[in-house]
Amino acid sequence: MISGPFMALASVLLIASSEGGADAVKIDEARSLIAEAAQIERQAAAGRLTGAYAKALRGDIRKGLVDLEQTSLLKSVIEDALAAMDRRDAARLSAIAEQLAARERSLGRAG
Repeated sequence: MISGPFMALASVLLIASSEGGADAVKIDEARSLIAEAAQIERQAAAGRLTGAYAKALRGDIRKGLVDLEQTSLLKSVIEDALAAMDRRDAARLSAIAEQLAARERSLGRAG
């Protein structure tokens, strides 16, 4: 009999394998990256991050978002987030992350 962590992993894989589950996972990943981008912009504006460190973090987040952009479900949202990143617009990034959290909640995820 399967129990413990293996059962939990099997449940996660089953959920993620369904189309709705896969969409929810991608929405969660995009929301997380965009919220992180907003936080980086707030911290950089407050002088709490060095320029080089903020640039490296932005590059990592941008790469993750570009990878997710291939998902038609998220294409326009990610384009909006990338443009906000270019403008260093923490408020817009936070708003996008909140919109994605609302979408997650509508799919039955905590967000």
